[in-house]
Amino acid sequence: MAKKKAPKKGTKGKGKAPLPEPEQQEPEQQEPPNERDLTIDGNPVDHSPITGQDTPEAELPEGYRLLQPSRCPISSPLAYKQRNYRPRILGQASDAVQQLWARLADSVIGNERDSAIGRIQGMQEGEAAVYWRDEPEPSKNQDSADASGPTRLPVVVRSHRLIRVNFNVPNSEDASASSAPEPVVLYRLNTRELNQNRRNYGWFLRIAHGDVVRINGVDYTNDRADNVEIVGPLLSFNYIEIADQAVFFWGGSEGAQYQYKRGTQDPTLSAVPQNQSDTAVTNTTITLGEYAVPAQPSGTLKRPQKLELPKSRPPPSDIISPDESPCAFYRSQLGLVKTRLSVKIFKDGKEPRWSKPGAFMRDDEILLSIASLLLLLAQNMDIRSGFNAVSSHVSSILNSIDAIRDPPEGVEFRRALRPGRPMLVPIFLDQHIVLVVIQMGADRSITADVLDSRRHHYTANMRTTIYNRVCNLIQWTKWHIAPSTGSEPAPELPREIFWAPAAQQPNGWGCGYHTVCNAWAIALGLEINEAFQATEDFYRDARELFILATGGNANYRLIYGFLRCHEFVIATSNIPINRQTQGNTVSIASEHELDGVVAEMLADSDDSDVTYASLDRTVNTNFPEGLSHAERFPHDSHDEGMKQHLIDLGIYDPNDDGHDVKRKYWDDLLQDPCSYYRSRVDQIRADIQSAMKNEKKHTYQITNGALGLEDVIGGIASVTEAITSYQQAQNPNDLTPPGFAHATQQMSEMAQIGRGTGMDLAAYRVSRPRQPWLYPYIFSEKPPKGGRAGAHILLYVFQQEGERVGFYRLDSDPNNKATRPENRPRHDRDALRNARDFVTWDQWGNDRLKYPDKQATPIPVPQQPGGTNSCGVHSVLNAWAVALGLEINPSPKKALKCGDVSDQEDARWLVNAALAGAVGWADIYAFLACKDYVVRTSRVPANRQFDHAQRQGATRGRDVELDGYPERIETQRVFDQSLADNGVELVANMENNVDFEKWGSKKRKADDGGEAGPSKKKKKDNKDKNRK
Repeated sequence: MAKKKAPKKGTKGKGKAPLPEPEQQEPEQQEPPNERDLTIDGNPVDHSPITGQDTPEAELPEGYRLLQPSRCPISSPLAYKQRNYRPRILGQASDAVQQLWARLADSVIGNERDSAIGRIQGMQEGEAAVYWRDEPEPSKNQDSADASGPTRLPVVVRSHRLIRVNFNVPNSEDASASSAPEPVVLYRLNTRELNQNRRNYGWFLRIAHGDVVRINGVDYTNDRADNVEIVGPLLSFNYIEIADQAVFFWGGSEGAQYQYKRGTQDPTLSAVPQNQSDTAVTNTTITLGEYAVPAQPSGTLKRPQKLELPKSRPPPSDIISPDESPCAFYRSQLGLVKTRLSVKIFKDGKEPRWSKPGAFMRDDEILLSIASLLLLLAQNMDIRSGFNAVSSHVSSILNSIDAIRDPPEGVEFRRALRPGRPMLVPIFLDQHIVLVVIQMGADRSITADVLDSRRHHYTANMRTTIYNRVCNLIQWTKWHIAPSTGSEPAPELPREIFWAPAAQQPNGWGCGYHTVCNAWAIALGLEINEAFQATEDFYRDARELFILATGGNANYRLIYGFLRCHEFVIATSNIPINRQTQGNTVSIASEHELDGVVAEMLADSDDSDVTYASLDRTVNTNFPEGLSHAERFPHDSHDEGMKQHLIDLGIYDPNDDGHDVKRKYWDDLLQDPCSYYRSRVDQIRADIQSAMKNEKKHTYQITNGALGLEDVIGGIASVTEAITSYQQAQNPNDLTPPGFAHATQQMSEMAQIGRGTGMDLAAYRVSRPRQPWLYPYIFSEKPPKGGRAGAHILLYVFQQEGERVGFYRLDSDPNNKATRPENRPRHDRDALRNARDFVTWDQWGNDRLKYPDKQATPIPVPQQPGGTNSCGVHSVLNAWAVALGLEINPSPKKALKCGDVSDQEDARWLVNAALAGAVGWADIYAFLACKDYVVRTSRVPANRQFDHAQRQGATRGRDVELDGYPERIETQRVFDQSLADNGVELVANMENNVDFEKWGSKKRKADDGGEAGPSKKKKKDNKDKNRK
């Protein structure tokens, strides 16, 4: 029977009794009728809880329940004027509520919206206003109705009323008029006779036996014939749903401007239950009739102890029986699938090519897993409903562009598969993956919510990149343009996207698993469990299920069982009937197949008559309110190394600010850097793997045992560029902020070739002149020829010291035959000449600094074992220590024996990690401190504590040539040149300088024979001094 069904979401009512515009003049206020003399359809109806017979001492009769309604979870349509607020106001309200809300909010003809505001705000005490889709025309007294025409203004009522649903067309042939729900009675309590301090005065709804009425998103059902249920008082603004119709109710003049704020949400408010009805109610209208209340019947009085709060009553699921556990159900469904396949597909040799367990999922695996279910739903749901699956072609280009822009030249994009319906798209950025859900409300406003399983991962700039990609996706695919738009303008792009609460991954590689499960849960209409804790079993089962799904071997029952078994969704979540589709997921074994399926479905779609108004909004998801991408997140002041360490310890709180994190972190890192470093190895390894998976952006990596000059330059730049970017972000208004100078070996070589030929050498100058330059250099018995040729690599440091140039040498093997004392002056001279004459490190406009006329000052550093080729590794480590502001320990207790296979591999692996952008300052510090390479009392200044090293690209393959680094240098150099040409003064900024004086190096003579390390005679003294 229709009267036993919950309010339907999304059924299109086509009532034929609209309510016309009432007369403009206000009728005289009438006294409410005598409550004792009123009847409903001539029959007496129990009314005692809310009549004039009630007094402060009165008690509810036996069998009565007075239920307190939840606060309305949407704002009044008269409270806002700006369209971009509406999606957050409406949330997951039903289609009828959204359309009614948009209708009143968008009323502009004859200032109807303003008239509605004035009418409600002008109500007297005890009056209320009612508004619905097909309101009948009120007569001059405005309390009676006829059906002569439509209106857009609320009707003001002053006495009890009937809210009746009229079914003009029965559901089926055997349906009769008696199957319609009983009228819902809207009572008005006579406030003059009651104590105002008792909150049982005002307006109430009486729920008839067998009816289900939804008030503010919560169902109220009167299951027993001998019960009387009264819901109230209805204060301020409320919405009521009966069958597929919505009614707005304002219980006071202040209701017009009612604004819902999630922070003060009533804890009893439940999500709108899913409709499980399989019969559609059509052509329904609502009428407002008079109601007469009969005399009070006799009864046994019984005072309730307290108001009963409404309880969420989601319809029972027919997927899992009450006597079966979710995990047992899942195992049984999985067994059916494997039996049907007649093969153990996960035995050796049978498993499809897939990422190994315990590792990052590949981008294509995530895309295909999500699409396998979305395409199934799109094939089986109505053309006005369903979801969008993103093709591989769109995804690959989308994730390669960071700014809002037109599509790349020559690239064409197909239209979105289901314009205006939810688009679930994984976005890949910085070795991490998130799910973005793009939706359109009934008023055509667009929202985008991000489900991020590693919420603290993205910086503010990265969140802006995600926003930019969302805007690109909407425009490129024309998702926001309905197939049949007529003259309607395209909706505006969202001004912000929101990070919704989501379950967090416990490791560094699980983001892909969470992204797929988030997408599946949303597509099936399930509520995600934000407190979900992933286990090894979860990842194992998920991987197996993803392979089944992309092979076309999973159905909604199997997926639902998996999500329920592992508690990824809450236990009361149920799949709506229209998403319990027949058949299995779509088989898509490759990105090429995905693109083909999407193209074929698009070609077969006959949606030319689909308009904005006809789109099914019931598939939209109501996300809890989150933070805008443009807001400051608490973790923005955190450091990635700190965060990961505290996560490993189980004490990380993303709501801590940076100072709280540092306080928790520093003591442990300083006391036991080795433990910290070991705890980070797995995460670093996973991040390297993720970077290397990107076939479109090659990552520079070292493939040979020894580091060549190009390897050393890239390894140093990965840290110095990261610090420079970090300091630039901290000084956004400074045209010449602190940082480091950068140059490539090719720049130096080209400047040498062009010198004296008339060539303009400005193109080969360093970027950020006069900032410290950490310059790796190859020494050989012949002049450097570049490339990997050369006998020995060491590090020079140039820095501005007043009006002079500081010139220092850090050499891990000063006794190397290529750098023996008789060759050292020539090499120092060549390095100095390169800085001064070729890349002109000190030049700003026409101003120059004074260079020293002597050899470089040697700085004691750890010595590489004799006969090894680890000078490149030592040069990188020395440069890192200098860049981080750490004092190098020339005589470490745990000497870094890079000649040993284990230590050589550890150091080389860490350089590769930096080249992949997979380490932060804390990881490098922990390694150096663990190896005793730096003095343990030295600290990394706060303005050098970068989150991630700068990833270094490669032109092709892995180790052919650095890609991107020369372009970044050129961009900064052009900017520097424009500042100098425009007369901008370069203020000496020496905060990144190294105070070598504290290292005791300047007490040594520059021409002392060349041993950079401490002599045997002074070794003990220097060691003691360094400890101090």
